[in-house]
Amino acid sequence: MTFSKPFLTLCMITKNEEENLPRALDSVQGLVDEIILVDTGSEDKTLDIALQYGAKTYVIPWQNDFSLARNYALDQAQGEWILFLDADEELKNTNLDLKNFLQNSIEEGFFLKIINMSEDQNILNSFAFRLFRNNPLYRYEGKIHEQILATIERLKPNAVINWLDIEIYHYGYLETQVKTKNKVQRNLDILLNQTPEIKQTSFYCFNLGMEYLRLGELSEAEKWLQAGWEKVDTNLSFAHRLVLKLITCLFLQEKYEKAVLYCQKGEEYYCDYADLYYYHGASLIQMGKFGEARSVLKIGLDKGKSPRHYISEAGCGTYLNFEALGIVEEAHLNFNLATDYFWQALKLHPNDSYYLQLFLRNLVKSDSNISEYLKKLTFLSQDVIQIGAEFLFKLGKYTIAIELLELKKNNQSNFRTLLKAKTYLMLGTHDKALELLQTIPDDIDLRKKVVFYIWIIYWLQNDSQLAEELLPEMNALDAGVGKLLGELQEYLSSGVLENFQVELLNEEKNIDLVLSIIEAIAAVLGPSELLEKVISLIEQFADKKVLTSIAKLLYKQKLYPNSLKFFQEKNLKFLDIEAILAFIDLLGNKDPVLTNKIVKNLLEQNPKLARGYLMGMDLWLKNAGKANLQIQKKIDLLRKIPPIC
Repeated sequence: MTFSKPFLTLCMITKNEEENLPRALDSVQGLVDEIILVDTGSEDKTLDIALQYGAKTYVIPWQNDFSLARNYALDQAQGEWILFLDADEELKNTNLDLKNFLQNSIEEGFFLKIINMSEDQNILNSFAFRLFRNNPLYRYEGKIHEQILATIERLKPNAVINWLDIEIYHYGYLETQVKTKNKVQRNLDILLNQTPEIKQTSFYCFNLGMEYLRLGELSEAEKWLQAGWEKVDTNLSFAHRLVLKLITCLFLQEKYEKAVLYCQKGEEYYCDYADLYYYHGASLIQMGKFGEARSVLKIGLDKGKSPRHYISEAGCGTYLNFEALGIVEEAHLNFNLATDYFWQALKLHPNDSYYLQLFLRNLVKSDSNISEYLKKLTFLSQDVIQIGAEFLFKLGKYTIAIELLELKKNNQSNFRTLLKAKTYLMLGTHDKALELLQTIPDDIDLRKKVVFYIWIIYWLQNDSQLAEELLPEMNALDAGVGKLLGELQEYLSSGVLENFQVELLNEEKNIDLVLSIIEAIAAVLGPSELLEKVISLIEQFADKKVLTSIAKLLYKQKLYPNSLKFFQEKNLKFLDIEAILAFIDLLGNKDPVLTNKIVKNLLEQNPKLARGYLMGMDLWLKNAGKANLQIQKKIDLLRKIPPIC
């Protein structure tokens, strides 16, 4: 079908958009017949880029009025239909023969799906009215957060408005974009200079609250959002968003009880809005009301995704609810059920390694068939699988880590091969570890680590000559590390410290290497004479934080007496939460007074994170906790705090 004049016109307003504009204009190539670009004072190459794409460009002064600029663009447009995009947007999913579709449509306009991208992968989905018939009477209203649909509905009350599944990706509120353009401050300046009549509206309160929320000024945001909710007509299109943003603002301030009240109010009006049920359940979890949270989150799952007329956070009603339900079950030590919930979340959101870690953390504590579950993980990317294997390595679950690494053997990276070699080393399978290390090419970024782990293998195999032969290469790669290994080798052979240079252990990278040696020896040989020698060396020079790391390494390898020795010798203020919990687990009910002090210290440091580590420590919960009622009360308090590690 051909058209004698432009049929579909793209309208844009810009200012200093040279970085974003090519992406936006590339996305509409072959789709629109005309491009109208109204610039409000660019000082970069925006106009030059627009001309390269055949745009008709117009320059007008910026007057703190978005509607004025948009309406100027409409005045220039010749097409029968208007598509509005911002320069920081990109049109997606345009397989539809859009012009032929519009030629036969009865609608006056369409909502298009907006996907707001963020750097924390917290994607927000919404619909915006961006595609409509060109009518000289249709005009945008409002200096900011401008709208045109209201004028269309006034002029044509019976107008048919519909939705299209064409997607617009919006990048404008990525942190870097906001910082570069200072959009929030610009928006605030416009809002604060609005007329008194506009300032009385709920829409004004909502928009002002949103800008304060973006600035992180939560108390100010709460004030304006609450004021907007108190006067809003709940049938207005933005009202659902207003109450949700008020709830998230309260949630961020840890005002969970108040957040629950507004969730309940919102659910009265928007009973199919999944986001409300998710934040309702999440707030109840933070309050320790796990039973109530479970019920609310399941209601949200039953309702599923929010209908498209709501602005919704991706995952509400689906994987975010599964995640929260998993946290509830983990808090009750129901690891089988928690594993299943995290599995459901992972299947729906496979690119997020966080869900894989939650799943694996519970899988290794559950009665589930671990191998059968792992075989199902082939849908994950290579990168996510490697992160999961590294997580299992840190947990000391070496056999399971190998099983995970055996998935997707094709195109394995050198980093993955190194991780597999380290894991086989911890399992005591020296030959396999050595074979893998020797397959890694002379990658300058990895070679030092490869040589280091080969050196450990030779030492564990009591082949000091081969270990010594590696030292020249290590010296060439890193003279400091080479010297450290040489002196360690001499010390481990003779047990004499007279030549050892203390400063070699002062560098953090060298401490990490020695800790790796300790971990390998502990995993393979247990509390051997070799392990004792290395530990006796490092404890003479290292600070208390390093000694704490040794204690945790020994604890992970189930060398409890060795680990307990280090905990008892150290001041509690140098222990992090994981170490304190390990100390509690080891000490048990042997010294309830000291254990009570440790629990108090744990609560004071970071109770939320502590709660996460506490889960699964069955020995402590079954023995020490029940042996002392006062301690048990503190444990009960901890149980009300969800794990977030």
